[in-house]
Amino acid sequence: MATNSTVEELQQLPEESLSFLQRIRLPQYKKMKEDFLSTLTKDQIANLKYDYRLNARPKQLPKDGDWIFWLVYAGRGFGKTYLAAGWIKEQEALATKEGKKLRIGIFGRTASDTADVMVGAILEMYPQSERPIYIANKKTLTWKSGTIGYVIQGGETPDALKGKNLTTVWVDELASFKY
Repeated sequence: MATNSTVEELQQLPEESLSFLQRIRLPQYKKMKEDFLSTLTKDQIANLKYDYRLNARPKQLPKDGDWIFWLVYAGRGFGKTYLAAGWIKEQEALATKEGKKLRIGIFGRTASDTADVMVGAILEMYPQSERPIYIANKKTLTWKSGTIGYVIQGGETPDALKGKNLTTVWVDELASFKY
C-alpha cells in the first residue's frame, strides 16, 4: 500500500505489515512522529519519499546475513519492483561510501520490461537532481559516482550477460524468460 493511503486504510492493516512512514501516521504514534520529524531539516523531510528503508514494508527489506542470491517469490502488488530498485539504490550508495564503482546488470525479459519498468523504478528512487542518467541508445544508466548500470534484454538472448563483468545484478521475472 502506498504511503499516500488514508489513515483509515492504514488502520485496517496489521501494524507489522506497515512501513515506518506508514506506521507513524497512525494516531497512536503521534509523539514518535513529532520526535522523528523534529530531528530533520526541511530538505530531509521533503526527501523522505526517496528513502527506501523508511518506505519499505518489513517484508520488502533484505534479510540479515551474508547471502549471495535473493529470490523474491511473491504475487502481484507485493512491491517486488520497488524492493529491487531500492536495493539497487542501497548497493550503489554503499559502494560510493567505500570508494567503489559498481557494474550493475539490469536484466529483464523485454526492452519494455527493462527500460520502462526497471529503469523507471530506479529513477523514481531519487530526487530529480540526484537521478542517474539513462541513455537509451547505449542501454546504460550512469550514476554520478561512476557506477554503471547495463540495461539488458535477456529473455530472447541467453548470452546477453557475457563479458559485462557485473558486480551486482537485478534479474526481473526470470520465470518468463525463454531460455
